[in-house]
Amino acid sequence: MFLRDIKLNFYTPMHIGEKGIGVENSLDYIHSDTIYSAIYISSKETGVDFKDIRVTSAFPFVGDILYFYVPPLNINDFDGADAKAILEKRKLIKSTRFVDKHCFEDLINRGKINWELFMNSSNNFKESRSVSSYIRPRVALDRITKVSSLFYSAAVVFNKNCGLHFLVDCDEDDWKSLKVLLKYLGDKGLGGMRSCGFGRFVPEFIDAVEIKIPDKPERYVSLSLIYPDDSKSFKRSAVSYRIIDRRWWTNFTDGNAVMYMCRMLGEGAIFKEDISGKILVIDVKGKSIDKVYRYGLAFNIPAREASI
Repeated sequence: MFLRDIKLNFYTPMHIGEKGIGVENSLDYIHSDTIYSAIYISSKETGVDFKDIRVTSAFPFVGDILYFYVPPLNINDFDGADAKAILEKRKLIKSTRFVDKHCFEDLINRGKINWELFMNSSNNFKESRSVSSYIRPRVALDRITKVSSLFYSAAVVFNKNCGLHFLVDCDEDDWKSLKVLLKYLGDKGLGGMRSCGFGRFVPEFIDAVEIKIPDKPERYVSLSLIYPDDSKSFKRSAVSYRIIDRRWWTNFTDGNAVMYMCRMLGEGAIFKEDISGKILVIDVKGKSIDKVYRYGLAFNIPAREASI
């Protein structure tokens, strides 16, 4: 299975807003709906159109090593380990979010977990320290009363030769358009606090990345967020998934901004069928536009049943 890949080499801090107590936290990776929305808005601002693309969420890379989100694992397979070893392996699974491409391919193709490979991949990623984060104080001014209030925001800084990458499924014409749009987006910035210079990057385009998949897949693992397209199909095929809340602001031409929210299936969701997901459409009344959209198409990778 060959797919295109785009690396984001950030040279300024990145802020992907996430709820926190007293602090607006930041994710160290980027959800697929955020990436698609940024590309779509860039298309409208530049006039560079595209027809049909699908994107994964953006996961870390360290040098030439690409990392992917870990799907839920079969934690009953411990190769006859004793109770202490089983506890340690459970802790390892719980603390591991990303594994390298080689380990990810092993997970979706094998009948059981290769613990040595999995542990090495997890430990290597943690030891690489590809990102660091810090908290910065900020001041907000009320537009009417001019009263100031202090708040805090987190930012993520990527180390040298580290960043994020995401897979793309598109044709050659859209791939050419994406190269233009990502260069524009790199100068503009991705994520929050762009007015402070955050989220700027240099894109690197990889025409073909091979992902080894089983000949006869029995499961499908999503590397993107999913908004289910059909409840019956979803209930019939869903094996494992997590639900996350997605919130975003939409700016209207009257100067007002409105927050919308929905619930989606997080990365790593597993299905018996290759479900497609859909783009969420919200009808807006009394505003300068008719509808608000949110990207929720699935980006599924075939896998074997026994391993996940």
